[in-house]
Amino acid sequence: MHQGLEFGVTFAPNPEWMVRIGGATALHRFEDFQLSNRPTDALQKLDGKEMPNSPRLIANTEVIYQPKWAKSLRLSAEWQRLSPWFLNQINTIRFEDEGFLGFKGVSVLNMRVGYTFKNVDLFVNVLNATNELYVASASRGNNPTDRTNFSPAAPRSIGWGLQYNFVGKQK
Repeated sequence: MHQGLEFGVTFAPNPEWMVRIGGATALHRFEDFQLSNRPTDALQKLDGKEMPNSPRLIANTEVIYQPKWAKSLRLSAEWQRLSPWFLNQINTIRFEDEGFLGFKGVSVLNMRVGYTFKNVDLFVNVLNATNELYVASASRGNNPTDRTNFSPAAPRSIGWGLQYNFVGKQK
């Protein structure tokens, strides 16, 4: 069973500021899932268990500032958030590390700066600005001796670039 709600709101309190919030809150649960038919297996059905790697909240918030005093400048901060989730099918192990702002799960801050001059965009992006140590994904089997497999996310990354925008003649 998959039940949830997606949401998205964008608002601009004034011409210089814009806030964008989006995400989904959902529950992913096994309704009728037969894991084994062998009578000797301790675990045969997963009915009512949450599906692994399914956070209940996935959210993204971005605040963008474009000052009047520098019309071609844009600054933004983006917060990405995943709530804790179960790593295995039997719901005994959860991923709930503490991230940016103390939230459990994944919580990452990204920063962006850009400037446009005529047809040229200059930009700098700082991803994982606080250099959080977090996972991009994690999984684990159901056996007590199984180990968790972690795929680490990238540390702080700084990317910069120059983009030229070709503009055709307007008719």
